[in-house]
Parts: sequence; C-alpha cells; structure tokens
Amino acid sequence: MPGDDPRRVGPAFGRADAGSDVAPVLQPSVWTPTSLPTLREQATRLIEIGDGTAALAAATLLVDESDRLLAEAAEGFSETRQVAKQVVSAQAQLAAERARLAHDERRLNEAVSNFAERRRSLEALKDDLIAKEQDLNFKEESLASRESELRAREEAMAGLLAQHRRANRQQLSAVPAQAFMDSGPLDLRPDPLTARTERQFMECLIQFRIYAGNRSTRQISDSCGGKISPSTVSNVLRSSVLPERLEVVLAIVVGCGGGDRDQADFASAWRRLYMSQFDSTRTDIPPVRD
Repeated sequence: MPGDDPRRVGPAFGRADAGSDVAPVLQPSVWTPTSLPTLREQATRLIEIGDGTAALAAATLLVDESDRLLAEAAEGFSETRQVAKQVVSAQAQLAAERARLAHDERRLNEAVSNFAERRRSLEALKDDLIAKEQDLNFKEESLASRESELRAREEAMAGLLAQHRRANRQQLSAVPAQAFMDSGPLDLRPDPLTARTERQFMECLIQFRIYAGNRSTRQISDSCGGKISPSTVSNVLRSSVLPERLEVVLAIVVGCGGGDRDQADFASAWRRLYMSQFDSTRTDIPPVRD
C-alpha cells in the first residue's frame, strides 16, 4: 500500500532489505485475546503487500494463538463443568440437609407441641387432684364431726337406756308378784314338790312358765327386774340339769308371775334335790307340803 514501509509491518514482525542480517521476529507472548484482531489485520496487510513469509508466520501465530486460547477456554470450561458439578452436588447436599433440617424442625415442633399439651394435661390433673384432696379433707372433717356427734348421741342414748332400765327395775321391784288362780274345780298349777329328779323339776319349771301364759324370755327377764338376762332364761329352760343357784330359779318363777307360795315351793324342791347330790340318804324323803 502507498506510504507503508514494507520493512516495518507490525510490532511483532519486520522485514530487512536484501543482504541484511535482520530476520523476521515472532513474539507470540505479547498477543492477548484482545490483540487477535490486530494480528489478523497485520496478516492481511502482509498478504496484500506480497510478503508471504511474514504473512505465513503471522497466520501461523494467529492459528497457534487461537488454538491456545481455545485450549485454555476448553480447560476453563472443563474446570467450570467440574466446579458446576461440585456446585450441583453441593446444592443437592445442601437441599438434602435443608430437607433433613426441615424434617427435624417439624419433629421438634411436634415434640414441643406434645410437651406443651402434656404439660397442660398434667396441670389440669394436678388441679383436679388438689380439688379432690380438698374435697376429701372436707369430707373427713364432716365425717369426724358426724362421728363425734353420733358418739355423743350413743352415749346419751346409752345413758337414757340405762336410766330407763333402772326405772323399769325399780318399778318392777315395787310391784308385788302377781298371784293367779284357776277358776272352778280345776287346779292346773304345777307342783314342784312332787318332783323326784332334776329332770322332773325342770319339766315342772317349764310347765309353770306355760301355766303363766308362756311368757317370752324377754318378758320373764323384764318381769324379774333384770336379775337374769333373756339368754340365761333360755339356757336354763332348755336344760334338764338343775341350776346351781337358787336365785336363778326364783327369778324365773317371779318373772312368770309366781307369788310367795310358788317361790317357797320351788325353793323347797330345789333345796331337796340339790342337797341330795351330797347326801344320798335324802333322795327318798317324801315331798314336803305345807
């Protein structure tokens, strides 16, 4: 091209005159991706001016630089892919870790919720137990008060019953024994003086009870002023053995309404039979009659 110096075609190339020691100089290290267009322009200019050697060198350098840049780009792309894979793997692990953390968080929230619910249940149960304990304490106090009241009433009733029994005994002791007679020619009153054995004596005592109206054991005990209990009356009248105490026989006679004559007859018959246990010679003594 006019005005161009064929000996200076670019910063990396030069062409000396014939017979000169200057040779084309290649400096690929000074080329960068941003200077590739400049290198392409220089190669184009060298071709235009007909300097094939310099143009070939420039084209070769252009290709080498392009290959190098492509190799670097491929290596960078490979590294980028590796980094991308690592990033994807890290992201997957991070996502899995986030999912695990979310799951743990849900379980933790459920545990906290269950704990709070159980705590509320325990507090409600505690309040219920406190209320029941207070109710039981109140009932115990009421029962203790009722028990004291019942005990006082029992003592009062026992006192009144004792007074009533004493009054009945005094009243019965103040009333003379009731005498009764058979009407007409009949004489059904049992005679204890005819008894020869203990069995006959006891049968006579039982008949005297029937003769008096077959009073109950309670009536006999009350009528004699409580000198013997109803159970003692029942045991004596069921036995065929002579009572060991005369007062028991006389209490039954009085309780059946017997008078002084009846008491005297039963007392004489009892003495005769009871003493015959110690003196066999008196078993043949005839009945004593007044």
